[in-house]
Amino acid sequence: SALDKDCKDKLTWMIFPDSSWSYGDQWMGTTTIYIYCTTQLQQPKDENCETFDVDGDDGVCYQVTPDAQNWQNAQTTCRNLGANMASIHNLPENNFIRRLAVSSGAVNGIYIGATLAGKGNAFGWIDGTDWDYDNFYPGFPVSGSGDCLAMDTFSSSGQWINTDCAGEFPVACERQASPRPTCSPGPWKEGDVIYSPGFPYDASTPCDYFLTVAPGKRVQVEIILLESNTCCDRLIMEDDVLGGNLVANLTGEVNNKTFTTISSNLMRVSWQPNGAVNVRGVMVRGYIAYASCPTGFELVRDGECRGFQTNVTTSFVQGAANAITKCGAILGQPVIIHNDEHQMYWKKLAPPSDKGYLILGLVCNPDSKRWEWADGT
Repeated sequence: SALDKDCKDKLTWMIFPDSSWSYGDQWMGTTTIYIYCTTQLQQPKDENCETFDVDGDDGVCYQVTPDAQNWQNAQTTCRNLGANMASIHNLPENNFIRRLAVSSGAVNGIYIGATLAGKGNAFGWIDGTDWDYDNFYPGFPVSGSGDCLAMDTFSSSGQWINTDCAGEFPVACERQASPRPTCSPGPWKEGDVIYSPGFPYDASTPCDYFLTVAPGKRVQVEIILLESNTCCDRLIMEDDVLGGNLVANLTGEVNNKTFTTISSNLMRVSWQPNGAVNVRGVMVRGYIAYASCPTGFELVRDGECRGFQTNVTTSFVQGAANAITKCGAILGQPVIIHNDEHQMYWKKLAPPSDKGYLILGLVCNPDSKRWEWADGT
């Protein structure tokens, strides 16, 4: 009931072994407070599949994503795949994209990569290529119908209409079939797709890639595709740059597997072909991996770490503020209780009152005069 009343500043709440809560104020002097914290592991974001379909006529790779989204989000989706929204320059390209859309389940239209380029109804491809072909329905584009371009995939002719950019459709993305990056150690950003030199046509050039994240984090690498000869070619991943622990020694075919450094914030990814005859090589993506709890903390559920941070001799006036500061130092929160599981967990860790107090992360909101948790809930 005390928590239902207007809150008062300079009070510190604690939990006792019998499950009860109480507070201390300025009249209770100093005591030892036990500060426990929670932190949340962040998992690597989940990207769309990197498998594109190759149009043998023009050597361009296409992918139609199944999710309907507005034009701006569709553009972001393609960029996240290392691609552009598709530009179309002849009838065979148009037919290929339409067939790919239908086979992907996008039978009610898709976005393609053109918008109004100026005055009137003049459209242009956002990838900067020439506007040298169109396949509009008769009478389109219609002034006022929208500034973005969609293909009607229900029709076998795959004709185009201009439409409102807020409308939601799947999108056709394209990229070159044979990116040939030179061997470079980086720097690489999180989420970058890294190819062996010459991928996918010539895998014979060795290359070392050095991936680095902030101290205290670990490097995680997703093997999107490894195609190598078991006799001769290897992909080796190690902690650190020189002399680190072996993370993985791979050969043959590996797809959609992840590997994480054991202890280091550095990883060396070494493509070591010995001939690499009739294989494509390697395509990987690097992430920051928040895969371990702070020292002494335990991983409880849903990526939440819980553990003892420190104890401090302080006044009850400063108790909650101390807990927030100490937990904030590890990007965490003081003890927050939202359900019976939380309550049972933390009461077991509460010390006897003659030893000190386990502090709760309850603070007084000065505007609403209501108690709230340190994370704003």
